[in-house]
Amino acid sequence: MQFTTRLELAMFGAAPVLPGDDRCVIVRPLDLDSDGPCFAITFDQRWLCDSDGALIFFDSFAAASLYLHLLKVDHFKLGDRYDGYAWALGRDDFHYYRLIGRRLVEGGRKCRRTNTLRLPATREHTRSAISVS
Repeated sequence: MQFTTRLELAMFGAAPVLPGDDRCVIVRPLDLDSDGPCFAITFDQRWLCDSDGALIFFDSFAAASLYLHLLKVDHFKLGDRYDGYAWALGRDDFHYYRLIGRRLVEGGRKCRRTNTLRLPATREHTRSAISVS
């Protein structure tokens, strides 16, 4: 499994899109068989990690969208559900962000199976479509 950092994602968000650049950002719902919803981000098929190497998870699609908005990533997709149980099991090195009001707050490490979540109907997203109320 390969990883990327938020610095690389921010550099991608700040750079102009060049013809032939097929890298893409995907927000992926995860099945971790635990207590709260869980989403992760991949960039160019690499999982987003913090600078300390910890995986970054989100409690909602809206939280992941806001995170990308803060990094100036204009365009991303909603990926298919990923069975993350096998590779995330036993890892204590991850950061979990949740949306409280209009702020991202780090804390908690509880994710639940995503089959109970309401996911956005569209699979393509742009910054202008992001709404956090």
